[in-house]
Amino acid sequence: MSRCVSWRTRNLIAAAAAILLANCGGGGGGSEVTGSGTAANTFEWQIPPSQVVDGGPGKDGIPSIDEPKFETAAATTDVAPDHYVVAVVVDGEIKAYPHNILDWHEVVNDTRGNRSFVMSYCPLTGSALAWEADTNSTNPEYGVSGLLYNSNLILYDRATGSRWSQMLERSVWGARAGENAERLQVIETTFSTLQAMYPSAKVLTRDTGWQRDYNAYPYDSYRTDENLLFPVEREDNRLHPKTRVIGIRSAPDTNDSKVYQLAAFG
Repeated sequence: MSRCVSWRTRNLIAAAAAILLANCGGGGGGSEVTGSGTAANTFEWQIPPSQVVDGGPGKDGIPSIDEPKFETAAATTDVAPDHYVVAVVVDGEIKAYPHNILDWHEVVNDTRGNRSFVMSYCPLTGSALAWEADTNSTNPEYGVSGLLYNSNLILYDRATGSRWSQMLERSVWGARAGENAERLQVIETTFSTLQAMYPSAKVLTRDTGWQRDYNAYPYDSYRTDENLLFPVEREDNRLHPKTRVIGIRSAPDTNDSKVYQLAAFG
């Protein structure tokens, strides 16, 4: 079973069979959306092209972190105790990525020994997923494509330029279209919990190579208001659109999924 943590919006996307909320930062790639241009005419989208939208800043306009630096949780002082982190265990090592950094970058290309993996986070859907990367490719890294599908992040791999839907966990355009991502289990918790339970865990630092105000949230009141910035296919009004939930899906190619409100565990 896989798990991603997300805010609930008014959407329940049947194709993704997961939790969809609102928007991720992104943008650009207009020729691929409209179908014009040589590259766009070479491949077909595996999702409805009409639902692939330009988010604004353009390809790599939201920069990925490609040389992440870490310090132990015990030594970390710039993450507030009640702030959230997303953590993954790779070959016995725990690495954690604070929300307030992921909000600005969305993609972290990371390694553990000979293994490469990507941590992705869509800040306005609140969804966090980690995938194995193809270490045999010419470039195992991923970036932010600038495109959105039902307001959710679309990544691209730098080896082939193929586009990958975060919540669908598969390539939806390009040479690798139809391939499923090999997921890694992620957990989300407050920093104080991580620090207490795993003081030796490695925590991503603000030494990202980019100048960003990591104390500020880049989308104003979006986490609490009822607005959606980008169109979605389906809406569900049973919960406030930004209610935090856990989504569980049995496999990438199935619609068998369930959603649990985090408040129910409190």
